[in-house]
Amino acid sequence: MKDFRKPLVLRNRNFLLLWLGQVLSQAGTRMYQIAVVWWILGQAGAAESPQFGPGVLLGLFLVISAIPALALVKLVGRVVERNRPQIVLVRSDLLAFALTFLVYWGFRSSWLNLEMVYVAGFGLAVLEAFFNPSLSKAIPELALPEEIEEAVAFQSSTQYLASFGGAVAGAFLLAWGNLAVQPAL
Repeated sequence: MKDFRKPLVLRNRNFLLLWLGQVLSQAGTRMYQIAVVWWILGQAGAAESPQFGPGVLLGLFLVISAIPALALVKLVGRVVERNRPQIVLVRSDLLAFALTFLVYWGFRSSWLNLEMVYVAGFGLAVLEAFFNPSLSKAIPELALPEEIEEAVAFQSSTQYLASFGGAVAGAFLLAWGNLAVQPAL
């Protein structure tokens, strides 16, 4: 006989809160990344970087954004192991929001430059390096042993859906808000 129980997010309030936080965080991160990629491509032809093409500028951003997860693996492991995952998740997300808002404010105030975007990209990557393993650690603490398989499956699929949805929403918001720049390709 089939089990017609409600999905885990409807049965477990704490898991629901974790799930909603994950969706908002990861979708927001992808929207930010889409916006930054378009902004960097638009800067490729700007006077401040005439010696580098769009591929070099974008590649540098992607490399800078990948370094923290590789370089800080031991530190991240220690911090995640010694702290409650909910605390690390909330702090990482609040700091990421503040940093993202600072980049947005710089963009709207016309004082944003490539160096600031690279520093912010590095900072956000540091925060994401703490966020992701904390998310994985939180699941067994929030779900009952018999719910772990469902919780992991739900969290994993949500991660990809939030990333996809955030990227799509970011592209639409750029076009709708008339913020999309013509890349200098």
